[in-house]
Amino acid sequence: IKKYIFFNTDLRSKAKNKFQITFFKDMVNSVFGKTMESVRNRRTIKLVTKESDFLKLVNKCNFKNRIIISDDLISVELSKVKVVFNKPIYVGFSVLDLSKTKMYDLLQHNENKVR
Repeated sequence: IKKYIFFNTDLRSKAKNKFQITFFKDMVNSVFGKTMESVRNRRTIKLVTKESDFLKLVNKCNFKNRIIISDDLISVELSKVKVVFNKPIYVGFSVLDLSKTKMYDLLQHNENKVR
């Protein structure tokens, strides 16, 4: 990951317009965001046009909510019945802890300069 982050940071510093700067920043942030993603919070959304399909979904044990969009269209929210933990969440926590440590060191260094 370190090579990827430094590569995008280098491209960001060489960027010539705001779009490129934002793009390379988002490329790094998206990797971090995916490592911090909680698979427990995922939901399934179904759009239903038939009353029979709606009733089937409402009667499921994982039914959470419904939103009536129009007379013939309803959005049904279902929670996941089975959650698969396939994300290395320790990577996200490690990156977060390391970045906090770096920020605290930087803050401490700057406070000592001011005194």
